[in-house]
Order: sequence, then structure tokens, then C-alpha cells
Amino acid sequence: MDIKNLKLNYPKLAGLIKKYYYDNTEAGHSNLDDLINYKLINQKNYQKIWVKGILKTIEKELGQEVIDLTFGTIPNYGGMVYFNNKNESDKFVSTQIHFYVSLIENVISVQIIEMEETNRQIHPLELDPSLRIIKKIIVSPGYHHLDKVFAKIELLLNKLLVNPIFLPYSVDQTILDNLIIPHSVNIQNTVGDAFFKKFIPDNKDFTVIGNQDYRINQLS
Repeated sequence: MDIKNLKLNYPKLAGLIKKYYYDNTEAGHSNLDDLINYKLINQKNYQKIWVKGILKTIEKELGQEVIDLTFGTIPNYGGMVYFNNKNESDKFVSTQIHFYVSLIENVISVQIIEMEETNRQIHPLELDPSLRIIKKIIVSPGYHHLDKVFAKIELLLNKLLVNPIFLPYSVDQTILDNLIIPHSVNIQNTVGDAFFKKFIPDNKDFTVIGNQDYRINQLS
């Protein structure tokens, strides 16, 4: 899809992507750099907005540890709630809930992810495909026993952020023509890549469960 067709369906998203990635490439990336520098590289702001602000509030409301998934010079904050279903077999399936907040206009994503992991002592953030691969991604409530946690995280983000925009999975995965992204090595990039660098293994052989158009009516 090209940016003009995206604009016909989702004008606000298209406008944001055009501003930060298409309009005068160097200037666009400079604007993105300004956001990253202010909200992420600036440790005072990063700690205030995310670590001691949103992340701490979600952790308190859920009553369990939330792991920070914010790393490097990427266009988003990220967090994860990790449920370890470890057993005595060589491999086991863990469940994680990932949530991301883009530095660009508070675009958000929440997903339940089931991963097959090796039964070894590995860090929750380890992405080596020999140790951890995605088996299922649940993209909306109503399809998993952790639905209430998904919904609570989404509700909290809606309360804590100014005018957040939930990015449906179907739109997230839409490939955009000629989209060049400084934090991506992909030949082809998606709408979601413009807003997030998600901390997940890169295997593609997983099952997507749920309503892939969840919250899509809020984009128009």
C-alpha cells in the first residue's frame, strides 16, 4: 500500500507517518530524533514519563512486576508482564503480555504472546531463536484466560495518556511502499514499524488469534 491509499482510510495515521518519514526524509528523521532525544535519551524525562510514571502505575495496579522493554534509540516505550509456566520438560510455553507506547502521538499496542522456551535459566529478554520462539499472538480480548489483564492494561494506558490511538493488528501489519525507517533493517516496513520496535523473536511461523480489526473503528 502507498501512503496516499493509507490516507484515504486512516488519515491521521498517514499524516503522522508522512510527517516523520516521508516529508523530506532528512527533516523527517530529524523530527523523530528530536522526539527520541526528548522522551527517551533524556534520562530525566524517560524516568519521569515512563519508568516512574506509566510503568510504575501499571505495575501497582496489576500487583505484579512489569519489565521495561524500552531499549536503544527506538520510537517507543515498552513493557511486559511475564507469566512463567515452567515445567520439567525440555521446552515449555510461557505467556507474556507486551504493551507499547509510541513516542509519536501516543499510538499504543497491547498483545498477549505465547512463547515456546527452552527449560534453561535464561533472561526474560533473551531473543535467541534457539531458546525462544513465538507460538501464538493474541491481538484482542475475548480469546485468552488473561483477557482481563489485557483489558486492564489498555484501560490504564487510555487513562494515563493524552488521546491514545490503539493500533489494530491488521493495520499494524500493513506494508507501506518506500517506507524507510532508521531503526529497522527490513527491506519492507509496515505501519507498525513506523511507531514501534517490538521486543519479540523474529520467527514468522506463529498463529494470530483474535479480532485483527480490534479498535479499527476508532481510527476513522
